[in-house]
Amino acid sequence: LMLQARQLLQENQDLFDDEYKELAERIRTQAGDAEAVIEEVADDAGWERSYQNNEEQFATLYKHERGEPVHSIKMRAVFNASVPAVLSVLREFDLTATWNGHMKGAAQLSFPTPVSLQAYGAGFMPWGPFKTRDVVFNGYGVDVL
Repeated sequence: LMLQARQLLQENQDLFDDEYKELAERIRTQAGDAEAVIEEVADDAGWERSYQNNEEQFATLYKHERGEPVHSIKMRAVFNASVPAVLSVLREFDLTATWNGHMKGAAQLSFPTPVSLQAYGAGFMPWGPFKTRDVVFNGYGVDVL
């Protein structure tokens, strides 16, 4: 949707730049962010595929740079879900530990906007040498209405 909004912005540049300059700049910025995420998720160069289901809707990738203490895990998934369903999961992120056996704890840190959040999660890794790993993330959606 964000990329479609940017296309409309480009087609009607004069209108947006004159009357809605701040909105136009926000659309340009957020569309660029969306494109960067799409490109990063799609680029598997340097990553080892650990798992992929038959339909290619879910994949787990792993990367470790020799001599570096950080091990990276990237997960990619396609969900057939409505926007309200996805937002519901995000708004109830603190409950994931009640239904996901790999989550040992979760907390919502803040909701800067209705479609964004900052959250904490502690996940159990079922394979060694990893144990429980903590993550803090900032996620945001783009409301193009």
